[in-house]
Parts: sequence; C-alpha cells; structure tokens
Amino acid sequence: MGLLLALAGCAALQQQIKNPEVAVEQVEIARLSLSDVDLNVRLGVHNPNPLGLSLAGLDYRLEIDQRPLIQGRSDQQLKLPANGQSSIALPLSLGFAELLGGLEALGGRQSIPYALSGTMNFGLFSVPFNYRGELQLPELPRMRIESLRVLQFNLSGVALLLGLQLDNPNDFPIRLNGMDYRLELAGQGISQGELAQAVNLAAGEQGRTELALQLNYSQLGNLFTTLQRGSSIPVDFDASLRVPALRGEQVLPLRWQGDVGIVR
Repeated sequence: MGLLLALAGCAALQQQIKNPEVAVEQVEIARLSLSDVDLNVRLGVHNPNPLGLSLAGLDYRLEIDQRPLIQGRSDQQLKLPANGQSSIALPLSLGFAELLGGLEALGGRQSIPYALSGTMNFGLFSVPFNYRGELQLPELPRMRIESLRVLQFNLSGVALLLGLQLDNPNDFPIRLNGMDYRLELAGQGISQGELAQAVNLAAGEQGRTELALQLNYSQLGNLFTTLQRGSSIPVDFDASLRVPALRGEQVLPLRWQGDVGIVR
C-alpha cells in the first residue's frame, strides 16, 4: 500500500510540474580561420515551477546545409532555482574539410544554413530545443600575378622574377604555410615548384612575394622572342596553398589567368 501511495504521489507531482522552457539564445563565432570555426552556443533555460530542478546533461545534433555533421552529448550539470532561469554554454568546433568536401567546394558562398537541435535531460522528463541560422564562411585568399621581370639572358637560359600578390579579404589574420604551383606562359607549361616560405597576412592585408625562375633554352622554345622583345604574355598560374588546420594542414587550390606585362 505504501508503495502504491508513493507512486501515486510521484505521478501527481509529475502532472503538476511544468516542463522547463529551453531556447537557443545565441550562436556566436568564437574563432574563425580558413580551415575551421569555433562556435559558442548559449542555451537559456527557464524553470516555471515552485521547486528547483537539475539538468543532468544534454544531447545535440548539428546539420549543415541539411547534412548531418555533428552528433554528441554533453554531461554538463545545471541547478535551476524555483521560478528562476539560467544558461549553459555549448562549445562546438567544425573543420571546413568536413563541410561538403572543403571550403573551396562551397562555391564562394558567404554563408551556409545550419540547424541545431537537441534534448535537455531533467530526469523526470526531457525538453527538446531547435534553432536555425546562417553560418558565416571565410573567403579564400585572392591571388594575382602582377609582374614578370626578365632579369637576364645567360649561357644557361633566362632568369625570371615572378611578382605574386596575395590578398586576405577576411577580418581575421591568415597564415599560408607555403604553396605548390604550376606555371604556364603563352599556353606552354614551363615550370612547377614550391614556395616553401610562410606568408602571414593581417586582416584585410595585401601581401607580395616573388618567385625566382631559371629556364633553360630547351624550356623556352618559341617564348624566347616574346620574353626578349614582347610587351606582355598570357600567364596561367595554378597553385595549391597550404594552410594550418586542426589536424595538420589543409590544401586550398587557387588559379589565376591573365596577361602580364613584361619588365626588363
């Protein structure tokens, strides 16, 4: 009989207790880079009951562009006073390599839709939460070949200096660990190699670096006359930029094509 009364009392109490109100109050970017983003999610909880409640943990799920990306559980605990409210922080980290194949595969989009959902566990019951928003994406660095300087013709061939401009269009600094490249002049593949030095660009900064090239006469072919007497030349520069990532490095492909003036 005592057990039945206890169960009846528990059921009656559960009927009188109202579900807490849970809402996603804020999703802010704590850190943004070319390879990943850290998010701070703040969940607000209101307890409408005349007695305190305890949060035992929560489950969450994040979808990006209707594609499931992260699913997990947080064991954070929270004491909610009677008729009171509080909030809890949920940090999330995303690598852009996980987003639809990488940052370069997003087609220059400035933002991407996301859906955050989950359940807060209060012991006697669980309360769901849902939120939709747009995630800001970084922009890829911009690259252009601004000059081609003929330093000298010698017995081995010709020495060239390629002036390369790199722009950071983002409002955060970026670091390029280096790049691999392939160069074509007037449709003729004449060089490929590596820029090993790192390049650091402040927010919104334009930087310049130079590539020294030594071409022998067998590589030059019909380019000899153009480099010796021409005023400009079509350039195709295909690069793979290496940027720091959460794990190792991420490679971002960039390509530039256009006519470049020849400086002697």
